[in-house]
Amino acid sequence: MRVPEVYGPVVDYLNAHIEGAKLVLVAPKTHAEFESGLLNQEFDIALANAFQTVKAMAYGYQVIAKKGDDEQFYGIFLVRRDGGINSVSDLKGKKVCYPSPSGVAATILPMYFLKSHGIDVFKDIENLYVGSHESSIMHVYLGKAAAGTARDFSWAAFQKAHPKEASALEVKWQSEPLIDQAIIVRATVPKDLSDRIAELLSGLHETSEGQTLLAAMSASRFQPASDVSYDKARRFFNDNAELIPSPLQ
Repeated sequence: MRVPEVYGPVVDYLNAHIEGAKLVLVAPKTHAEFESGLLNQEFDIALANAFQTVKAMAYGYQVIAKKGDDEQFYGIFLVRRDGGINSVSDLKGKKVCYPSPSGVAATILPMYFLKSHGIDVFKDIENLYVGSHESSIMHVYLGKAAAGTARDFSWAAFQKAHPKEASALEVKWQSEPLIDQAIIVRATVPKDLSDRIAELLSGLHETSEGQTLLAAMSASRFQPASDVSYDKARRFFNDNAELIPSPLQ
């Protein structure tokens, strides 16, 4: 997913419907760069995953809205059809790759899946963080890892762009979902502005223009939310802190 192409039109839409402020899109290249920006309060408004959201609350951010597709916020495991991986235990002693250390759907939730199925994720397997969902999938195709994780929409895009390579792979397992991404704002953002942004985002699904913007984000809608909406995620991360080798931890 290319951030400027997907989220640039959303920023343009917001700017066309707010007064007294102009939003400028910033697209950090990596999770670590983005998380460093949150820690240093460099962003006034951000779209953050559940882990980043929970941690950012300690740095002066609050939740105003969230994507409304919690049931779709899960990760998948891809393996080669000829790779001999039939059960979770077959991964012992092998390499598993993920897009980034602090990705929730494509890293932390799959790690929890492995943990729940008897794998010590830091002793039984070798973890590779490869930078993107496509890279994770390609590592599996090239035989550099026994399994790789991704989001389902990234897998769908890969199948469309690389049908030959995709035909050699299959989805083997799926993690349980958690909670979708949040829109967070710094406490210094005027409340009338943050309320207006939350209102505009929460109404996107009601218009054809908004539905087009949402489709590009692989989302069906935004909905109003608050810090309390992420209490479940906070408990999950506290209970599974060993799975999160992140600079924000």
